Amino acid sequence: SATRLSVTISVTNPGTPTLVTAGTQNFCLVNAPTFASVKFNQTNIVWYTALTGGTAIASTTALTSGTYFAALKD
Repeated sequence: SATRLSVTISVTNPGTPTLVTAGTQNFCLVNAPTFASVKFNQTNIVWYTALTGGTAIASTTALTSGTYFAALKD
């Protein structure tokens, strides 16, 4: 085509999520907490099973004790 379309692309690094309350957040099993129960200052948090790569964890997944990794979704 002789006509070109202008496309603006932005590539950014959304940064690192920060917890509403620094330190440990505790949850009671009887309340059936999920990954969405963890309080952050930002929205659009994505949980992973590994620091790099790994599997994304749905926010509706039940919380279990362990180490997980949170990132801000682009």
